[in-house]
Amino acid sequence: MLGKTVLHYRILQMLGEGGIGVVYKAEDTRLHRTVALKFLSERALDSEADRTRFLHEALAIAKLDHPSITAIYETRTVDGQSFIVMPCIEGQTLETKIAEGALPVRDAVKIALQVAQGLAAAHEKDLIHRDIKPGNIMVTDGGQTKIMDFGLARLPDTMRITKIGTTLGTLAYMSPEQVRGEEVDGRSDIWALGVVMYEMIAGKVPFDADYEQAMGYAVLNSDPEPLAGLRDDLPPALAKIVTSALAKDPADRYATAQDMVADLKALLWRLDSASYSDSRILAFDRPPRRILLPIIATVLAAVSVLLGWLWWKQLEQPSPILDATPVQVTSADAWEGDPCISPDGGRIAYSSNEYGNSDIFVVDTFGGQAVQLTDDPASDRNPEWMANGSGLLFVSDRGGSPAVWQVGQYGGGASLLIADAEDPAISPDGQWIAVTRMDSVGFYRIAVAPFDDPESARFITGENDGFWNHREPAWSPDGQTICYAAHQGLRLIPANGGTSRALTPEGEYDFSPTWSSDGKRIYFASERKGTKTLWYLDVDGDNLIRLTMGTGPESNPSISRNGIQNGVFDAEPGKRTGLRRFGNR
Repeated sequence: MLGKTVLHYRILQMLGEGGIGVVYKAEDTRLHRTVALKFLSERALDSEADRTRFLHEALAIAKLDHPSITAIYETRTVDGQSFIVMPCIEGQTLETKIAEGALPVRDAVKIALQVAQGLAAAHEKDLIHRDIKPGNIMVTDGGQTKIMDFGLARLPDTMRITKIGTTLGTLAYMSPEQVRGEEVDGRSDIWALGVVMYEMIAGKVPFDADYEQAMGYAVLNSDPEPLAGLRDDLPPALAKIVTSALAKDPADRYATAQDMVADLKALLWRLDSASYSDSRILAFDRPPRRILLPIIATVLAAVSVLLGWLWWKQLEQPSPILDATPVQVTSADAWEGDPCISPDGGRIAYSSNEYGNSDIFVVDTFGGQAVQLTDDPASDRNPEWMANGSGLLFVSDRGGSPAVWQVGQYGGGASLLIADAEDPAISPDGQWIAVTRMDSVGFYRIAVAPFDDPESARFITGENDGFWNHREPAWSPDGQTICYAAHQGLRLIPANGGTSRALTPEGEYDFSPTWSSDGKRIYFASERKGTKTLWYLDVDGDNLIRLTMGTGPESNPSISRNGIQNGVFDAEPGKRTGLRRFGNR
């Protein structure tokens, strides 16, 4: 195959060979990009089951669109030989990394988090991988983790490849229910990820034996050696996450991959913001489900008393200032700003002039190699994620004047969405868009339109809604209210129009509002106290609190909407300090 051209793909080298497939590195001569081609191996060509599994993988991947899952460009058949076209990922498998020794704690947690995020996305589509193992996980040179090989995945509404009573997967990573040949759900993938986490931390699998029957027995009946005895630098919280994932009874594991994501994000945040040798910070517990109800009954009684006391105390003094220290996310020798956190909290879109003019980039929330999405000679800025995370809107001067454009989450060609508009904001349900536009007399106002008919935008603010310069609309989580920056103050207005009200008084230069995920607070930047810093207050205008305590300038906060409540902010335009991340309550 080497040196041959199949359609418009010129095969360069073989990358690897698995049970039924051979993967080649190739050049796409039409689009001038490097790709990976996965062919059925010669020994699998005559097997109906292998051909079905090969097609099965393509169908599985095609249902998914997530940065932690290997994408698929197309499937083709030439001279009876089918192949899958995928991105060519530069990096190494997790299996190769583990072969070099146990991973640093932070690296292991970050990889596990990205795998769990990919699994959560797959499970939302009712797709179970069933073969999570280090050999099916790729870590790119930029630090992004990719789940590969969905050949054994269980798809919804399709004929099953195997019958009940048979096993699929790799035995060392199979859940007990897989070993027994029972029907599985997403918790089986959670078990497999727990095995992978154990292996990353300990440098060995939790269950091992010299022959298959003994391995199956160990998975079903044995307990792994406690991780705490294998690593001196192991945070207790990490051991608890692995223990929960490796519960023999699926009912005692994490109920969903998203639950596991939440704990891993919390742990990674603490690793970034504090010394993880402090077990008081990291030793959070997730008790088995069978004992949760008695605990809850006891706790609720105490909480009712505590809440009354806290309410009384809040009347006496404001809420305490956030105690987390901002963590650097980007640090290019250029201006980096306009951050916007993706709906799932996993990525940050931002603009940067690293390569000359301003372009749109995306980076993992916890840092790493950024991906450049646009490279037009015009200035691209102010990115805004689509509600489902599938793409971004941004403002660009291409065409001669500011307008709102749209691009996919991995880049590609951009398309014009709304002419003569800025500050795009998508409603939480993805059905509406708010923008800033000039009215007939030249004042900036807030306009709203259905997303599928953006040019029908109508103004919802006027001269009685903050006089002039209405900018930076931000939707409430329920989609009912828009907060915006007016002339030296923030205001709130119903999303369908109506009477606005002042949130902060005029005379204070407050700007860049964003909502907390529960809709109870507004975060914003302000020049109060003589420097640009971040603040927040309740939506009724009470309890004004300064969030960041640095010397500034700090602006453009963005808060995740996934309930974890991570945030990110940038520095003053022209300053080369990059994006910084913080946490909140």
